[in-house]
Amino acid sequence: MTIASIQAHIQSLYDLQLDYRVEDFLVTDPRFPGRVQEANAARECDEKLLFCECDGELLLSLYLDESLVDSMSQADPYQQLEADHLGDFCTAVEGVSHFVYLVYNASHERPVSQLELELQAEVDKYFVVWNLSERQGRRVGADALSHWLFDRCRFDPALGAGEQRRYRRANRLARAFCKRVRNLPETAGRKDVVMRELRRFYRKRHRDKVNSALAGAQMRAP
Repeated sequence: MTIASIQAHIQSLYDLQLDYRVEDFLVTDPRFPGRVQEANAARECDEKLLFCECDGELLLSLYLDESLVDSMSQADPYQQLEADHLGDFCTAVEGVSHFVYLVYNASHERPVSQLELELQAEVDKYFVVWNLSERQGRRVGADALSHWLFDRCRFDPALGAGEQRRYRRANRLARAFCKRVRNLPETAGRKDVVMRELRRFYRKRHRDKVNSALAGAQMRAP
């Protein structure tokens, strides 16, 4: 199943061990988000991580639209990454990224901000696609991928002003971080250096994570 492959891919990139499988928390019924959210929060979308803390336990579900899951079943990106299905794949990666990041931090009793979730998901999309294309012997150009993910993206006009700011900031921070990492000097051990940098970034807390992304970029920390 592609969703399980995405989780395994993310965990491999960051050297993570989790006791939970995303497919056990997956929901594809489009009516589900509206049933568990307040009416003003139930914005229609293809991907949404729903969670709450109750009596010290984390309750969560990952909603992915059924058509998105079907699309990946018909054209499995782990068999062949195709441009026509890249959008659906990245939406699924975003959802699985949210799940993995939240579960990882919850298992270490660490709080997570919404900005962190979105920032890490943007970084995950970039490096999952880049790494997968490399595995398949047809690496996507770093600049082309950055342009497609970070410059050509469109934000849902239904987002509130605060959400818009958060998504745009996560996009800019991720773009800066990915550019810095992909521009690391070409050396014999470059791949190992990149992996260490990614894994350090993943484990940073909010302020350190933002500052790491800001390094070398003309932006101010929030």
